[in-house]
Amino acid sequence: MNDKTNGDSDKPGKPSNTTKAGAGWRLTGALDRKIPKPAQKSQFAMNFYGNRMNFYENRLPTRPLDRGESHQTTTLPRLTNKYHYIWMGKIPSGEYETAFKEGPNGLAKELKKYQDTKKSSLSGEELEKHEIIMWVPKDLIQDIQKAKYLDPTIILKPVEDLYQDAKHLSTEELKNLKITVDLLGHYKAYAAQKEILSVAVLEEYGGYFLDTTTTVVDVEKLVENQPQDIWIPLVACKQDVASGEFLDIIPDVWGMYARQPGDGTFKAVLNEYVVSCKIEFPVWYNIKSEDGKGDLLMHWPGIRDQFIGDLIISALKAGITKTKGSIEANPWAIGTFVPLLPGSNDIRRVVELGIEKKHRGMWRNTTLGPRDDPPPVLPPVLSPVLPPVLPPVLPPVLPPVPPP
Repeated sequence: MNDKTNGDSDKPGKPSNTTKAGAGWRLTGALDRKIPKPAQKSQFAMNFYGNRMNFYENRLPTRPLDRGESHQTTTLPRLTNKYHYIWMGKIPSGEYETAFKEGPNGLAKELKKYQDTKKSSLSGEELEKHEIIMWVPKDLIQDIQKAKYLDPTIILKPVEDLYQDAKHLSTEELKNLKITVDLLGHYKAYAAQKEILSVAVLEEYGGYFLDTTTTVVDVEKLVENQPQDIWIPLVACKQDVASGEFLDIIPDVWGMYARQPGDGTFKAVLNEYVVSCKIEFPVWYNIKSEDGKGDLLMHWPGIRDQFIGDLIISALKAGITKTKGSIEANPWAIGTFVPLLPGSNDIRRVVELGIEKKHRGMWRNTTLGPRDDPPPVLPPVLSPVLPPVLPPVLPPVLPPVPPP
C-alpha cells in the first residue's frame, strides 16, 4: 500500500482512514492502537528470495491494521470464544509431547486466570465460556486421554467429524478435503495435513487457530482485541523503495482467525489448496493425467519442505484475493506484519493479540518422522517413466587387412 495515500486522505474527495485522537493519531483498525504520528513511508526494500520457505525478514513495516474500530469503541459483538489446535500423525512422545501440549495447556491455564479475574468484577452476569478444541485423528483420542497430556477443560475432537458435520462446505468440497488429507497422510506430510484442516475448521467454526507451539503471552489481549474480520500473520515482504508499494507479501499459518463461521474466505483457501494438489497429484483425484510432479517432489528432502510450504502460501494468497482482495493491495486489512523479536532468529510476537511463535522446526521434522501403522490403501501413484538402460554401442570388429 502506498503510504502517500494516507497523507492525502483528509483532502476533499479522498476517503479518510485516520481519525485524530487527543494529542496523537489513531489508525482505526481491527487491532486499534494510538501512535504518536501517522505511519511513515518505509525507506527500504525487503530482500526477496526465490525460495519462499527462506523468505523471512526482520525488517517489516510496523503500522497497525486499517479496518474498523477496536472492540472497545465498536458496537460489533465479540463473536468467538473458540480456540482450535490440530495434531496429526501419531501419538506424541519425547520432545513432540512438549510440542503437543505446551500451547493448549498454557492457554487453558491463562484463560482460567482471566475468568477468575472477571468473576470478581461481574455482578450477577453470566461468565462467558471459552472452548479450547484439540482436533486429532480419531484413533489417537483414547491414547491421548489415557496419557493425560491435556488439561481436562480442553475438548478432544476427531478430525473425521469435519467430513460429516460440516454446514459451510459442500459435499464435493468435503470429498476433496478427505482425499487431500489422506494423500498428505500417505506421505507423512503431517504439517500439510494440519494446514488444510486448519482452514476447514475456521470456515466451519470460526475463532482462532493456533499452532500447538504458539504460546499466549497476554490472554486478555487475545480475548478482548479480537479482529473484526479474518486475520493472518505476515512474515515477509518485497517493497518498492520509491513508492512504498508492496510487490509481494508472504503470510504464515501458525496463527489465524475468522470472526465468524461461513465467511467464505477460508473455504476459498481450501479450494485453492485442492486445485494445487489436483495439478500436482492428478491420479489421486481420478484425473487422467501424467503431468503431476508432486509425487516425485515429496521424496526430495529440502524440496519437499519448500513444496509443502508453497502449497499453503499460494492457496492462502489466492483464496484471500478472491474474497477480500489482494494482500499486497491492503495488507493492513488482512493481517499484521510480525517481525522477529530483536536479538532473536526464531521468535515472532503479535503484540496486539498477545501471542508468540517460536520456530522450532517441529512440524517440518515430523513430516519425515517414522510412523508405526501402514499407510492407507489409496490409488496408485504415477512414477516418472525412465528410458531403459542400454549397453554401450561398440564399434564393429573388422577382419585384419592382409599384407600386400
